[in-house]
Amino acid sequence: MKIYVESNFVLELALQQEQASSCEEILELCEGVDRELVVPAYSLAEPYETLIRRRKERERIQRDLYVELSPWTIRSGRGGSISARARFWVQDAIVYASVVSHLVGIPADERACFLNRNFKDFEDQRVVEELEGYRCKLLPSFDAGFGYIRGNPS
Repeated sequence: MKIYVESNFVLELALQQEQASSCEEILELCEGVDRELVVPAYSLAEPYETLIRRRKERERIQRDLYVELSPWTIRSGRGGSISARARFWVQDAIVYASVVSHLVGIPADERACFLNRNFKDFEDQRVVEELEGYRCKLLPSFDAGFGYIRGNPS
């Protein structure tokens, strides 16, 4: 049996959308000798164009947000401030503000860690010191975070 799919099949898998699990099961079924998955060439090019178009739209939105939010300052829980424009991209400033806001509310005897795959986004001595003030360790990777968590049971 030949099983023909189109661009949306590729996008479902690539973006892990609603029906991605069915697409994965179809792929598994096609591993058998009596089934063949057929993907028209354009059905591989069209998702690429879609992904590029979406990326460009995200970049435009990011620029617009940066323009709107760049004058803002992210206030830390201890009354200090870290300028979103000077140190963080808008997304990182929002994440950092959320982490600090949550850390303010945890009990004084509870430890925490902040895992970040893109460590350079938060590699600032002021950030490290502020997090340490909340008993929160900044770790540069998920692997390092796993090791830290495994070695520090609750």
